[in-house]
Amino acid sequence: MAGCKSAEMEKIFTTLPSVTALYKLDKKGGCGPLTVNFNNTSSDLTDVRFTWDFGNGKTSAEVQPGSVTYDASPYFRDTMYIVLLKATLGCDTSYYRDTVTVSANVKARFGVDTTRGCSPFVLSMSNNSQGNATNYYWDYGDGHTDTTHHVGKLSHTFYTGEITTFTIRLIAENICERDTQYINIVVSPNQIKPFISAYGDQLQGCAPHKVTFSNSTIGASRQTWNFGDNSDPLIISNDQASISHLYAKAGLYKVRIQLINDCSDTTIERSVEVFDRPVAAFTAVPLEICEGQSIAVSNQSVNANAYEWTWGDGASSAFVGGQHSYSQAGSYTIRLMAQRVHTAGFACTDTLSKQIKVVKMVPASIIVAPGKACVPYTLKVEAGEAANAAKLEWTIYDSSSTTQKEFHIEGNAASHVYNVGGSYAVRLVVHTTSGCTDTATYKFDVHNTPRTRFEQEPISTCAHDTTLHFNASATHAGNDAIRYKWFVNNNIEGTNNPFDFRFRAAITNEADEEFTIKALAQNSAGCGDTSAMSKVTIHPLPVPAISVSPSLVLQQPDNEFTFKDIAPTSPDKQYTWTMGDRSLQTRSGQQVTYKYGDTGTYHVKLLVKNLVTGCLSEDSVQVRILHIPGYLQVPNAMCLGCNSLSLRSFLPLGKGLKTYRLTIYTTWGQKVFETSALNADGSPSMSWDGTANGKPLQQDAYTWQIEATYKNGTEWRGMLYPGSNRPVKAGFITIIK
Repeated sequence: MAGCKSAEMEKIFTTLPSVTALYKLDKKGGCGPLTVNFNNTSSDLTDVRFTWDFGNGKTSAEVQPGSVTYDASPYFRDTMYIVLLKATLGCDTSYYRDTVTVSANVKARFGVDTTRGCSPFVLSMSNNSQGNATNYYWDYGDGHTDTTHHVGKLSHTFYTGEITTFTIRLIAENICERDTQYINIVVSPNQIKPFISAYGDQLQGCAPHKVTFSNSTIGASRQTWNFGDNSDPLIISNDQASISHLYAKAGLYKVRIQLINDCSDTTIERSVEVFDRPVAAFTAVPLEICEGQSIAVSNQSVNANAYEWTWGDGASSAFVGGQHSYSQAGSYTIRLMAQRVHTAGFACTDTLSKQIKVVKMVPASIIVAPGKACVPYTLKVEAGEAANAAKLEWTIYDSSSTTQKEFHIEGNAASHVYNVGGSYAVRLVVHTTSGCTDTATYKFDVHNTPRTRFEQEPISTCAHDTTLHFNASATHAGNDAIRYKWFVNNNIEGTNNPFDFRFRAAITNEADEEFTIKALAQNSAGCGDTSAMSKVTIHPLPVPAISVSPSLVLQQPDNEFTFKDIAPTSPDKQYTWTMGDRSLQTRSGQQVTYKYGDTGTYHVKLLVKNLVTGCLSEDSVQVRILHIPGYLQVPNAMCLGCNSLSLRSFLPLGKGLKTYRLTIYTTWGQKVFETSALNADGSPSMSWDGTANGKPLQQDAYTWQIEATYKNGTEWRGMLYPGSNRPVKAGFITIIK
């Protein structure tokens, strides 16, 4: 076969699927700043390149760009943003567009043709607000409001009686927000109401005179003041509440005040009268004086018709001229107020002051040394507070002296002895360096002195409560009555003569207690002489204190007591005991032992004597020996297998018992038997057979306890075993089998 060879070729190529761009947004429009969330819903999100253009200058290459914020227009108008999504896959590109609309913010804007006017003031306004506002709220500041819905022209009329600032407020509102604008306007009244006054007492005054006017004017914006004294005019704002002006010279002045605002003006007048002042002048002679002296003043004032003097010491005078005295030293200011009193009662004054010095006068003060003026009396005097004195002169008067009647002494102190009773005096003259003097006199009486006689020997006694009798006498040169004072231990205890006093000392004293006694005879002036001192001594008692052993009460067969004085002893004490039984026996010594021969009650006495002072004291005690009308004996073993019946049971032997309780325990403390049975004669009647609950107990030791009393009420003290001196109420019983 002939022909061409067959041939073939193979190529492999890849086709790519197309992509469709698509997205969703959660908001289509709103008020800025507006945040919009974008969701990429394109047909394929893998291996696709996305390009976002959000229309506000922002782009993104993210598959899911998230959220984007759109701002409101700065030109206050609605803004539409075109959002483009570009999806590219290989050679295929797809586009998707949508829009976002941001509403405009609002801006309140209005204008006025003027900001000042006269009442009634019609104000034209132009509303130029931006931002698609739907409502406009007006507040004119005068209590009136309005609501409009369009921009453009409008007007409002303002009324006022005083200059008033009104604040106009506009609130513009759209679907997104509100905005506010304010404008202030000033409206003046067409009529000014002047209210200017001064205090009534300031419309007249004395040069230089200051006047203060009070301003409450309504409706003016400024004021121009002309005070009528050729001073420069004063221009002030109407809101100044007070205006002051000083008039330097006398005269009648017209004050003119011009009140002005933007719409009107008015002028008012006020009158002020100013008077000349007087001129105060005076002389004072001398400018330095002593306490108590007077100073003379001469009035030389001009243009005055009334005067008032103040002297600096709290005093005042209204004379033209005269004198004044000072009682205390110091520097004082004399002040003259000269007055010119006008016919209307208004007065102008002027004042002049001068200093004067009042020299302190050293006071004559006599200090008398304390003490009674009793013969012989030594008068001792000194000058009080005289350190600044230049010289001190004393004159002592003594009419009883046979040599001279007056004694002259210089110095701060003086003394003189008077030996005769009578009336006398002393004088002190104090001189100062400035020539001032002061004098003081002290008058006094000197009294005769009575003499006391009291002679009493010292007294010693053992009585701790005793009354003693005393007597004294006196010699006296005078005729006045004599009074007595009695001193015990330097304390006044009586004023009678003779004198009785009760001396008492504590029974428990362990040493002598001494009392001093003396007498004093005095006249009516208190002059007197104390007697010699006597003494009363109370010796301590040897007070005993008996102690008894073994006790105050014994029971048969015990019958021996030991008695002892437990008070402190000494070699000077003697002891005598009376034992109180029928033998009338006595014993001596601080401690004695005595055995009584029978039962009964015995009164024991102890007499203690101090052999030095002879003082005695005693103590007593009562002891008893009781009769026991019975007995109680307890065995210590029992033999359950013995032939003797008395050994096969446990039965205490006794008699004369009133109460009785027997209890038996094991060594572990378990109670196995108890009885309180007694026969008529007081003997135990029930025995223990060595069993518990009907069963025999084993051979062992068991414990017994007994409480019992005898028919006479005494208590059974217990068993007294050999080798022991202490009774016991418990013991052991041994069971032997």
